[in-house]
Amino acid sequence: MLSVGDMLDISEPRRTALLACAVAKARARVRDEFVVMLSKRMARHAKRAEEEPADLEQRHKASTEQLLVACKDVLTVLKEHIVDEHAGHSGHSGQGSLGDALAVKRIREVVEAGGGFDVQLAEIDALAAYLPAADGPRGPAPERE
Repeated sequence: MLSVGDMLDISEPRRTALLACAVAKARARVRDEFVVMLSKRMARHAKRAEEEPADLEQRHKASTEQLLVACKDVLTVLKEHIVDEHAGHSGHSGQGSLGDALAVKRIREVVEAGGGFDVQLAEIDALAAYLPAADGPRGPAPERE
């Protein structure tokens, strides 16, 4: 860059041309820096946009897996309780209230309306086979008889 004294020694048209070139060069440099800054910011936003759905999907899969395990456990316990009740050798016979008996009856009706214990347990196992293991390898679902 020229000093003020050197610029005054240059003729007016040439000085105007030099100033116009300096302004054009500065504008181009600012525009290039702006584009680089904008592209970095957009890359950061794009990366967040990719990570957020993956995190949501992972949390959804984990909660779905927990719900499947809980539902399977409930169905298994209810099935065992009802089988014991039908066999007549329930360890709690005579101790349960009428409300408990009605609740178990209502639960049985709901499960039967959904296809029965075996069908629902098989559906849970089929759904669980599509979920990746959250805490490590789980292996195939056990076969039902």
